[in-house]
Amino acid sequence: MKLYNKVSLLDLPAKEKNWTLINNYGDKTLMRNLLAFDLSKRLEMKYTPAGVPVNVFLNGEYKGCYQLCDQIEVEPGRVEVEKMNTTDITLPAMSGGYLIEIDGYAYQESSWFTSAQYGIPVTIKYPKDDEIVMAQYNYIKKQFNALETAVFGSNPYDPQRGFRRYLDTKTFIRHFLVNEISGNTDTYWSTYMFKYMNDDHFYVGPVWDFDLAYDNIDIFYPIDDSIEWIYSEKRKKSANGMKEFVNIIMSDPEFYQELKETYISYRYSNVISVEELLKVVDYYAEELDESQQLNFMRWKIMDKIVHENPVIHGSYEAEVNNIKSYIERRIKRIDEIFEYDAVSNKQINISHINVWSNNNSLNINGLSDNASLYVYDLTGKTIYSGFASESFTRSFNKGFYIVKIVDKEYGIKLQKIALY
Repeated sequence: MKLYNKVSLLDLPAKEKNWTLINNYGDKTLMRNLLAFDLSKRLEMKYTPAGVPVNVFLNGEYKGCYQLCDQIEVEPGRVEVEKMNTTDITLPAMSGGYLIEIDGYAYQESSWFTSAQYGIPVTIKYPKDDEIVMAQYNYIKKQFNALETAVFGSNPYDPQRGFRRYLDTKTFIRHFLVNEISGNTDTYWSTYMFKYMNDDHFYVGPVWDFDLAYDNIDIFYPIDDSIEWIYSEKRKKSANGMKEFVNIIMSDPEFYQELKETYISYRYSNVISVEELLKVVDYYAEELDESQQLNFMRWKIMDKIVHENPVIHGSYEAEVNNIKSYIERRIKRIDEIFEYDAVSNKQINISHINVWSNNNSLNINGLSDNASLYVYDLTGKTIYSGFASESFTRSFNKGFYIVKIVDKEYGIKLQKIALY
């Protein structure tokens, strides 16, 4: 919907004219998008669309339970890249910002192109199709082709000439994990990316469109516990060239290690534990309870297959339980892939092991012999790993860190610490 004035609806962060009302017709829990948005926030993505469930009335008639949500666009509080004018046709002004979507339906849009080598379809979302000029169109097409060439070139893992020159791995990893944890089979059919001025990197996000996620698609149901990565599954639908694109990136040992360490850091800190994710499901189930009853009186589909529903679960409670069962199985499976043992890695508060900072120095004492020590930054990247005995002192750059101590005698300790 487009409003007459810019407003903040229901205290959502953005103050804009453009908003969306999503019917979630094929999602009988009415919450799958909201669960994925919560996961995106937990993994600290640069921007997560704001959304809340609402009851919609039009001309006095109840229309059902919808999701009021941001429009994906370049605006404050949404995708915050630099704005351009039609006169920005030379560098550096022409270098950004941009918002694009790898889009299986790009051919239906006004402003789009296919990449030079593999014909990856790309829609240009910003600048808007009635505002973009040819110089800007040619520039972003050239930059995306450079990314594609780096990925599919002779040395894609080279830090200077490979994919890292054009792809921000931190956002790629978080986008990957949100979609793999939620079981989104549309991940690389529709993938947003954005680019800043004077920055050659494409940043991946925001996440969007999860009505088929969390075990709600017939060709996958139930998502087999043996499946490793959903994006690479033969039945998975991807935009032309994207499965090969992701396969090359995932084949890089250094990238895969970064992906693994990012996942494990969020598991260690309990951010994406099964218990925490199920609490979110319970929260929305309670919030939606009265509304869902009205919705399925208005739309009598609970006992019908609609959209790509795999089975009829028969009740709202059973639909919600299906999501819960999926989350439990999926987290367990990814734990197995990354060899994460949730039981043996349970956090223990080891009070006699002291962790403190002194200027920009990290200090630890009270360790037993050969305790393993890991230091992560807030993105999940490993800054230090090694062994320590009795005491440890080391200087790091100023900032916030997560310290993980694996002490064979006493257990595991996690602590967040600031170095000044």
